[in-house]
Amino acid sequence: SIGGGAFFSRATIVGTVRFPAARIGNQFRFAGATIKVDDGVAVQAQGAEFRRDVELNAGFQTIGGIVLDQARINGTCDLTQSRIKSCSIADAANGTPAETAPRRAARNDPRPSLEDLALSLVDAEIDRLAMPERADERLRGIVDLSRARVGAYVDWAATWPPPARGRANAKAPPAPPDHLVLDGFVYEHLENPSGLPVAAETRRGRTRVGERRIAWLSAQAPADTSTRFKPQAWVYLSKQLAAQGLDRDARLVTIERRRRERRSRWTTALGRWESRLLDWFALYGFNPWRTVMWMTAVVILFAGVWSWAASGCGAPGCFEEKVFVTTRRDAYAPEALTERYPAFHPLAYSFDVFVPFVSFGYEDHWRPNLSYGPLATVRLPNLPAFIAGETDKDRIFADVTITTGGFLYGLTIIEKILGLVLTSLMVTAFTGLLRGHE
Repeated sequence: SIGGGAFFSRATIVGTVRFPAARIGNQFRFAGATIKVDDGVAVQAQGAEFRRDVELNAGFQTIGGIVLDQARINGTCDLTQSRIKSCSIADAANGTPAETAPRRAARNDPRPSLEDLALSLVDAEIDRLAMPERADERLRGIVDLSRARVGAYVDWAATWPPPARGRANAKAPPAPPDHLVLDGFVYEHLENPSGLPVAAETRRGRTRVGERRIAWLSAQAPADTSTRFKPQAWVYLSKQLAAQGLDRDARLVTIERRRRERRSRWTTALGRWESRLLDWFALYGFNPWRTVMWMTAVVILFAGVWSWAASGCGAPGCFEEKVFVTTRRDAYAPEALTERYPAFHPLAYSFDVFVPFVSFGYEDHWRPNLSYGPLATVRLPNLPAFIAGETDKDRIFADVTITTGGFLYGLTIIEKILGLVLTSLMVTAFTGLLRGHE
């Protein structure tokens, strides 16, 4: 327990600095200090309480990570102008074979080994966390922020780890871990949402916060963003961006999160198809006008089919009932049939078939002629006769004629189903019900 501060500015230390469960009454300062270890981490202060700032800045550099798990910092944890590198990355840079390092014995442990850590703040509570700004100051190694709670978080795109990519040479040894761990990480305010310096931030940069933050989330371990997708960081970021007035960017993060959930191994085949349809037709409810465009395209497409079919009619309006037959002829006087009965109109008929629950007077006046355009005759089982125990083949099997009119009638059923689905999506998207659980 130190009533005042602990100052190591400009010190050169070989070995681990350990302050587990310590209580520091003032600043914990390593500004400009250098620490080097061969294995493990450079600073261990698990469970420590700091009443003021923790200054790991102003030229601070280490070979070995910083571990502040379960720490409580009543101030700023300042990592600006620091250069922190994990032991595994330092070994790789020096050409040390990964297999010969004694720390590789813990590889079967699902948790990251100490040698792979650049910064660990698991379960820590920090008033403000300031990350390095320049690309050459990027923390090299695993940055584990699991379940950390931060008041204000400020970071920079130049120091985000690159998104994971496949190795060019499959026979080469695996590269040391170099990624973020953000599962459970929460923050009350994102000080620099775009990740850009103020001088470099343009209007375009400000409007691309969502795309930049997706790149930040993509810097997690490959499994956490794909096969074993962990959604918490994505859900929390979208809520925080919306709370800070960046609604469009919050939507982009949510859409990308839904797409990655679809590719996760935990999603069923049915769930994948449901997600694809919601994405294609309504952008998960965030773009109802996409649904309107699909509805318009379907109506026009089927109108083209009905127009092609109507070209086979032998009289204007298809009143000769060759391709389409009238279904309400008895409601009109014979002498006024052609004057008052609505003539067949392909676009109006397509729209009326597509729109559910509302009649515009075309679908209920016309339907395809099932006997129009015989194509082939096939023998199919007669199920009632088969169930009744008939033995006569002529009764067990019945001849069925396939016609163009039958195909047209099937297309009306398909258009009705598409109309019901797309109309429901449009209504739920415009009212917000489709994205209400977000």
